[in-house]
Amino acid sequence: MKKKIVMAVGTIAAAAILGVGIYHSNASQVDSGLSEEEIEEMVTGQYPGEIKNINLEKQANKSVYKVDIENDVRKYALTLKSDTGEVIELKETSDPEQVKMAEKKEKEKEQQANKKKQDNQKQSEPDKKKEKKQSEKQDSNGKSKSAEKKNAVISVDKAIEIALEQFSGEVDEVELEEEDGRLIYEVEIEKGEDEAEVEIDAYTGEVLVVSIERDD
Repeated sequence: MKKKIVMAVGTIAAAAILGVGIYHSNASQVDSGLSEEEIEEMVTGQYPGEIKNINLEKQANKSVYKVDIENDVRKYALTLKSDTGEVIELKETSDPEQVKMAEKKEKEKEQQANKKKQDNQKQSEPDKKKEKKQSEKQDSNGKSKSAEKKNAVISVDKAIEIALEQFSGEVDEVELEEEDGRLIYEVEIEKGEDEAEVEIDAYTGEVLVVSIERDD
């Protein structure tokens, strides 16, 4: 009878030790190389807006940060490597109607600015200088907003639209990657036996590379 009790106690102790070992093993797998503060600093440096949510999660035996960020119009869901902060996935979750309205307002502002520029050209030189001084005072805040806009990443749909202007076909894959500190979209397009890869600056929409392969 005493032997059975001793064996039972020994089994329970072994199970407890094993359980602690599993807990520490799992905890170490979710450990992150970068803190939330460091990830927040990296994200806000590249994506203007407000971070709404940030979580450290386990994904395919690796830990990643999931970050939701919003600005005045657009919303993004980012997945970053927890050890380096590299963006491995970016999804835009913006409301299409809000984006459409914002783009419409921006277009109207540009049209008004062009009209104003044409009117200024018709004015005399003294009037131009006078108006320029007034404009510099009034638009001091507007310039900072314009600079912030240049840091915004274009949407995936916009990148696809730009790529298809270079090579028409069916989009096979779209990736957002960072090369030498520069975010670019890589869009792969297929058309029959031909394949093309278009690289686009993720901030400006500039086409960087168009590579076409043709199967003979």
